[in-house]
Amino acid sequence: MNGVIYVATGRRYVEEARFSAFSVKKHNSDINVQLVTDAPLEDDGPFDYVDILEEPKYEYGDKILGLPLARFERSLYLDTDTRVVADLSCYFELLEFYDIAYAHEPYRQESYRGVPEAFAEPNAGLFAFRRGELTEKLFADWKIGYERSKREEGHTNDQPSFREAIFRSESRSLVLPPEYNLRTCYPFFIGYAGKVRVVHGPRNDSLIKRLEVAGKHRVFLPSFEQFDGECLSFVAETSDSFYKKFLVRIVKILRRFRAS
Repeated sequence: MNGVIYVATGRRYVEEARFSAFSVKKHNSDINVQLVTDAPLEDDGPFDYVDILEEPKYEYGDKILGLPLARFERSLYLDTDTRVVADLSCYFELLEFYDIAYAHEPYRQESYRGVPEAFAEPNAGLFAFRRGELTEKLFADWKIGYERSKREEGHTNDQPSFREAIFRSESRSLVLPPEYNLRTCYPFFIGYAGKVRVVHGPRNDSLIKRLEVAGKHRVFLPSFEQFDGECLSFVAETSDSFYKKFLVRIVKILRRFRAS
């Protein structure tokens, strides 16, 4: 059985997960959705299964603790700040051949605990995985690495330890193209035939409408205001004036940055 799983501890994140899960159902009515959370819900809403995480810590590590509770043979994990905008069957098809599939984090990190620089950091907010001994060990190693990074480095970012766990794992992994986990707080380019599947970032309905344009290249430049809670978009579509629009926007951003 295929399904989508969320791990959300705390009321704010449960409500975000609910909104995201409705978008799953809108485009994938036949897919089951599971929520792993810290308390029972008054209304399960779009969730087919709700499971309780024992002793949550209300940090990124709750995700790692919740993954073993996945009910499905093939699962797609989604962060709560995601919005599904298309059919998801392609993620599960990949799991016929791979144990785990993820997209890169848009920014790059230096080498980490012996992981080469060229093995880029994965984004831990969306990944598909199939049940099995190899993924169980990968997640167990991720948990060990996460706890070690908290203890030795004093941070709770789960991605460096995810990177190390995947690099050292014997599981068969695949890197997804960016439109399969479109991080909208960073610039991006989506090619002519690229169909956006999942938007990942602050809610932005107008951006999603622009991304649905088919048969055109799409370039996105988030504004600097994104770091104040807004992720205002500039989506340029290829046309005769494409490059002019693009350059004008770049100049405006640079002028604003210089003036700040």
